[in-house]
Amino acid sequence: MTVAITCFCSLATADEGFYNWTELKPENTPANADRLARASIFITPHCSGVVISPDGYVLTALHCVESCFSKLDGTLDQGLAAVEQDDEPRPFYYIFSVQNQRPEKVVCSKLSSPGLGLSNPRLVATGRGYAYFDDSKAMQFSQSLFDRFVSTQDDFALLKFETELPLTCVKPASRPASTGDRIWAIGYPRATTRSNGHGSDGKSQLVSYGTVYDGLEHNTAYRSLPPAVYARLREFNGTQNIISGMDIFIGNSGSMAANESGELVGINVAGAVLELDEARRRYFDGSAVTLRIEHIQSELQRVAPGLGKEAFGCRE
Repeated sequence: MTVAITCFCSLATADEGFYNWTELKPENTPANADRLARASIFITPHCSGVVISPDGYVLTALHCVESCFSKLDGTLDQGLAAVEQDDEPRPFYYIFSVQNQRPEKVVCSKLSSPGLGLSNPRLVATGRGYAYFDDSKAMQFSQSLFDRFVSTQDDFALLKFETELPLTCVKPASRPASTGDRIWAIGYPRATTRSNGHGSDGKSQLVSYGTVYDGLEHNTAYRSLPPAVYARLREFNGTQNIISGMDIFIGNSGSMAANESGELVGINVAGAVLELDEARRRYFDGSAVTLRIEHIQSELQRVAPGLGKEAFGCRE
């Protein structure tokens, strides 16, 4: 899934698109490319993720783990969750202790990552979401409120996979991404529209790259947008997000964004959609919204002190 922004104009340069690693020119390849490739994982049914510790902590987008919430109920210890047992959607941060007596309740059986020997992903923490309890007192994710309020600033989830071997991981960037920096999206898009890029079945890793923009107001191409589209895009234009010229398509949700040094600058959460209908879905080239890694770390520290340090265990 890729959160819809609606159409906006492309600012990408001619050589940007989706590529296999072997097709990238040396000058268009970030450092530690092999490590980045191995730390980027496919998450069923149609998302991506990034490994941030050797022992199985993985970041992805909150909207990628919606299916996890269908198993939760009001009897589970939800830490700082503000959800009450009624049918009114409530904002919440989901925080789960792995020492909880009922860990089976947060094993996301509908999620998996084929090929790496990962199993039993547990939902550990999320950014702010909205949920309610249905008639059977099962916790349900509110997609409409998420799309309206949350997708612009808190679309992240922390998973913990079981693994027998240490995983290749990527560490957070030593400095925030800034205007003019080039960044790379590494993930598993289900489809692309670039004539110089690849089509994809959603299970093949592809790379795109682009330049970080200096906000919407400094890009003349945005001035021709319909007011409603521009207003929606402005909602993503906060300090917690990076807006860049990377290509982002369905399947890239939760994928890593890396800088030239091969460090994690954020996770990709949204792209511009021209056609919302699933059968005719088309995306606009060169548009990406990335949730900054500094914001994710700050939120984890705020709602679960110590968890961020434990989860971000990559030291290489």
